[in-house]
Formats: sequence, structure tokens, C-alpha cells
Amino acid sequence: MIFVIFASLFVKPWAMGHVLRDCTVAKAIWADIRIPSGSVASFSLSPSSWLKSNCESKIIHCSGIPWSVVFPFTCWNIWLLRNNSLFNPNPSRADDLITSTTKATFAQAIEWHFIAIPELVPRSKHISLVKWHRPSSSFFKLNTDGAFKKDLGQATGGGLIRDEEGNWIIGFHRHLRASQSLEAEFWALRDGLLLAQNNHLVPISVEMDALAAIQLLADSNLGIQSRHYLNNIIHDCRCLMRQLGVMKIDHIYREGNKCADLLAKMSFNDALDFHIFDVAPTCINSQLCDNKNGVAYPRLLHVS
Repeated sequence: MIFVIFASLFVKPWAMGHVLRDCTVAKAIWADIRIPSGSVASFSLSPSSWLKSNCESKIIHCSGIPWSVVFPFTCWNIWLLRNNSLFNPNPSRADDLITSTTKATFAQAIEWHFIAIPELVPRSKHISLVKWHRPSSSFFKLNTDGAFKKDLGQATGGGLIRDEEGNWIIGFHRHLRASQSLEAEFWALRDGLLLAQNNHLVPISVEMDALAAIQLLADSNLGIQSRHYLNNIIHDCRCLMRQLGVMKIDHIYREGNKCADLLAKMSFNDALDFHIFDVAPTCINSQLCDNKNGVAYPRLLHVS
């Protein structure tokens, strides 16, 4: 991490160790993050050795993310919290600041692990045609999507359920109290699953374009006792999936998930917190028709 290199070069070792590891606030954040047992001993090393040891660690954190990813993001967010407390004092309670710092750390670490790291591996690319596929005979299909506008701090979710012919059954969108896009994806999925359950729309298959969310749902390390900051909503989604007989969530590229994307983005301009559509909004009729007719869209894909 660039920050770790910067800190080791320009911050005095004793000050770096105090700010990032040994002060009261830093200790509370590390306790909330939950240091892996194999890394606890490193917290008594000199600051530079402590940084090197943890950044090169091969240990997997209880969140399922490598500790070598969680650790530098924790350092970064402790540094940000320290600077914000000096230059932008926040009257929030210490516990709330610690919780928000932990939450930001895991959000960034997850995004880096599932999105940034794979993109760093050189791979060839090719153009592929992507389209929405109708569900199997007698099945319904749920597509969901979450949206987040960082500049406004606003999140929304949307989704729709179609039958085996691609006909609209029901849809929704809503405003969400999510602080980043991955969280919005889970809330949108939960709303869609509840809508299917309440309307007895089974059997049903489910698609979303958030690969990180799908991987977290399938991660066996995230049990009911997990400390992952999204554990509660992940657990809710898993319970609803079991009740609906959904064994897994299928990934679809965003080109094939445009209807759900349009619904989610519509909510930014809707005064209602939660809006259920028995009839498709006119603004997505064209996209629905394209999906039903098998229209495909080009996408540049990496070759594994």
C-alpha cells in the first residue's frame, strides 16, 4: 500500500507506532477489526517490522479477506480518523467513530480484494455479447441492483421479477440507508427476495451483477458468528434464499441487468421511500422488450 510506504519514509518510527497502533483509539479499532491470532505477536515489534510483517502476511482474516489487505486499509483509516479529529473535529461518540472506521476499512478491503487485485493481473481481452436469458420453464427470475452516489451520500436499490416468457410480473425500487455500493446491493437483493416470498413467486432463479456480493454469499467462512460488517444482511439474504429454495445467485454482467439498474437509478428521483410496481414503468419498456427479444450488447471481457 502506498500509504504504508509513505508512513515508513516520512513519519518518525515512534510516532507512527503510537498513532497507528499504540494509542487508545488505535487499540480500540484493532480490537474491533479482530487481529488474527497468528499476527498478535507482531504487534509488539518495532513499527517498521510490524508494518512489514503484516503487509507480507499470508494469513486469512475471519472476514475471508487476506490479512495483508485488511491490515493496510486499517492503518489508512486510523490515519484518516486521526487527521480528521485534528482538522475537522467530530462531536460523535468514540464508539460510533470506531464502528464507522471499521466499516469503512472492510468496505475498502473487500472492494480491493474482489475488484482491484484481479484487474492487476495482465490478461488478454475479447469482445463478448451479453444478454438477459429467460428462466427455465415454469420458473420466475429475479434481477436486482444497488446504486450509490458517493457525492450525495445516497443509496438506492431496485429489481424486478419476470416469468418464463420474459413478461413483467412485479418490480420495485427504494431509498436505502447504505453507506456504499456493496451494502446497497445486498439490501436490494433482500427486498427482491422478500417480494418474491410475499407474492409466492416460486420456483425462482436470481441474478445480480455484483460479483463481490455473490462471492460473499457463497463464502462458508461467513457464518452467523462472523464479525463481518455486512454479516446481518448477508445472513438475512441466505435465510430468504433457503426459504425460497434458491441454492445460489447467478452472476450477470451489467449489460444483461439493465432493467434492474434503471429501476434502482429511478429511485433517486422518486419521493417515495419504497415503490412497488405492478405494471412496468414506461421508461424501461424498451429495455424490457429488448431483453424479451434476446437483444445482446457487446462487452470487453478478460480471458482467464
